[in-house]
Amino acid sequence: MLDELVKLIVPAPEFRFAANKLHGDEIIHRGRVFTEADDGWLESANVEAVLRDPAVVPVLLHCFFEGDTVGMHHFDGPAWRSFVLANYIRDDGYPPVGSDVSLVAHRWIDPTGHTLLIFELDC
Repeated sequence: MLDELVKLIVPAPEFRFAANKLHGDEIIHRGRVFTEADDGWLESANVEAVLRDPAVVPVLLHCFFEGDTVGMHHFDGPAWRSFVLANYIRDDGYPPVGSDVSLVAHRWIDPTGHTLLIFELDC
């Protein structure tokens, strides 16, 4: 899965992750400050519905590795939507069958209601 994932992402330096212990972590994009919505990770049906919307391009990937961020990335290429759905965490909280790694999505919003769909790699 990880080899495939590397082929589907490109760096997105226009997004910046800022750890903020007082008010919660933030993602900054073009002067907008996004914070994680309170609804937790999204179930697969919700993610599938969002990914069907052609306006949801690109989806962002935010990876944590042992507590450190490894950067923001865009998904790119024709196969990323099917890759996300095939590797998305099951609604029972377990990885897809045959895998020990999965993707988890969270909504992040800014004060005006703009939304980012942020994926984390869950190992």
